[in-house]
Amino acid sequence: MNDQDKLIKEENKPTAKADGGKIAVAVAAALFSGVVIGLATGVLFAPKKGQKTRKEIADKSKELMERSKNSVTGTINKTVEFTKESKGKFDRVIDIITPKKKKEVKENKEVK
Repeated sequence: MNDQDKLIKEENKPTAKADGGKIAVAVAAALFSGVVIGLATGVLFAPKKGQKTRKEIADKSKELMERSKNSVTGTINKTVEFTKESKGKFDRVIDIITPKKKKEVKENKEVK
């Protein structure tokens, strides 16, 4: 490659400074457009006043708390019932497994 070809190539080569400036302008334009579109969308689609929204959030929170309490209470009740049933089944299994002599000794001890 001769000197003249190098000069032509250098003249046609875009400078980094020029490309950086174009990129900065594009980024600034995109950022500005995003802000404007976001503000417009927020104003157009804002559902309610803040006070009304806070009240709805409080009401929903109370409702969820009540549901949670009911759920926990139901779970506790089911657990107690399951425990009683399991104990009854366990006692029946013990009665089957335990020899009669040990059972009689156990009953005698309970009577005394």
